[in-house]
Amino acid sequence: MITILERPVPTMVSAGAAVALDGTSGPAGSLGRPGLAPAPQPVPVAARSARLVLVDDDGGVRLALQELLEDAGYAVVGEAANGAEGLEVIARCQPDVVLLDLRMPGMGGVEVARALRDRAPDVRVIMLSAYADLGLQRMLGDLGVSAYLIKGCPYRRIVAAIDAALGETREAS
Repeated sequence: MITILERPVPTMVSAGAAVALDGTSGPAGSLGRPGLAPAPQPVPVAARSARLVLVDDDGGVRLALQELLEDAGYAVVGEAANGAEGLEVIARCQPDVVLLDLRMPGMGGVEVARALRDRAPDVRVIMLSAYADLGLQRMLGDLGVSAYLIKGCPYRRIVAAIDAALGETREAS
């Protein structure tokens, strides 16, 4: 299991500024400044075969993840705002990987991961949390969670965790 316990770099975003998950400013940060060339636009990766579902009670987090992951070439096939709804969406969409918030009202991420272990053991789970809780690592590993990431970690870490989880799926097949 991958564990990323890197604290996010706090950033302030003004209207129109582009900020990546790793705290670096994007192309909008350099436009309009004499003598500075615009930052290169990210080139979308060729479509990956992974199907992803996002489950988080924060709509802004879901939207940001969806945009970033689709730019990376993943297919985001569903999303849900709570655990119970997430299980329904997962059953309907049959994703390869679920990005799952740890703490949500009602059914939280641990309960969803436990249900998925029994209902859909081939689905890989990446747990996202605003909290660095090392005590959860062993329990989540026992539930089959592939990675535990702190929200706001660098975008490339999320992509790496998804790729690693997909590698686990291929090896298990």
